[in-house]
Amino acid sequence: MSPGGLARSREVLSDALLSWLFPARCVGCGEFETFLCARCRSQLQPVGAEVCVRCGQPGVTWSSPPWCPACVGRSTGYASARSAFLYEGVARKLVVALKSHGLRAVAPVMAELAAASFTDLLESSGADMVTWVPAHRSSHRERGYNQAEVLARSLARAAGSLPVIALARKGSRTKHQRALSREARQHNVQGVFAAEPGSRSGVRIGTKGVVLVDDVYTTGATAGEVAGVVARSTGLPVHVFTFCRAVAALREASD
Repeated sequence: MSPGGLARSREVLSDALLSWLFPARCVGCGEFETFLCARCRSQLQPVGAEVCVRCGQPGVTWSSPPWCPACVGRSTGYASARSAFLYEGVARKLVVALKSHGLRAVAPVMAELAAASFTDLLESSGADMVTWVPAHRSSHRERGYNQAEVLARSLARAAGSLPVIALARKGSRTKHQRALSREARQHNVQGVFAAEPGSRSGVRIGTKGVVLVDDVYTTGATAGEVAGVVARSTGLPVHVFTFCRAVAALREASD
């Protein structure tokens, strides 16, 4: 069995054991036998089609240029960024369950919910490989997994088993982004990411682009920094995809 297949088998066994020890309950209302009931699913708020063509900021309706004010005069490490849902209510509870409560089993649910938006990005960008925002090894050890990687692999499977490869690593631990301004967030993550050794050799010949997956897009500081590293190391355009998107009123979110 390949290393990837072995890792997947271990993940399935681990999830099965956790499901037996901790029966599924809806993260929204607590209903048993499901991680997200139909009523709570209906409360998710899709980002929608009217977005900044560059960073994916919701509510951008003008056509010349179709950019939000934050993107004007600002460079980013990615070619485009898109999100499936607004970071509020049930979407926020799903992210917290995956990221802070150790509930890895909600990742396939999140991937199923975001599959249509993810596929739209694949089709519009031509990207055909997936990677994720890396976590520092200490955070990975504390949580037991990197939520961005788990979500990336679930999305790739939902989209038809796209290749998933580690293309970046995080060399040092950073402050929590939650209470920082946009400028402070950018400074906080500047230079802490690097290309994964040997990652370029793992990129298939003919690959057209890479999708970089994370759970939440806030200011884009983290996504932009990692995307820049991946773009420089692979020579490929990088498109960011997150399960949800924080808007200006949700400044406390972390990316």
